[in-house]
Amino acid sequence: MTRARLFALRFAATASLLLLAFVLVRFLWFADGYFAISGIGKLFLVLVAVNVVVGPGLSTLVFIPGKKGLKYQAGAGPVRSPVHG
Repeated sequence: MTRARLFALRFAATASLLLLAFVLVRFLWFADGYFAISGIGKLFLVLVAVNVVVGPGLSTLVFIPGKKGLKYQAGAGPVRSPVHG
């Protein structure tokens, strides 16, 4: 696995999970006008910006080719990052 492939994998996984979270928040929890009134959109934008940019970026920086357990870390990272905040 190369750095570019790891970055693409982490970026795609993180973006898709955050898109799912956005759909749930926007259309189920804060339906209609409550999404705009509550201001959750700005907070969600910060969460997306940090998780999508920092997560894959840091993974790319600390990537060591041939490291044991790399596939687990690449796959589990996007799942853990929205949970931890």
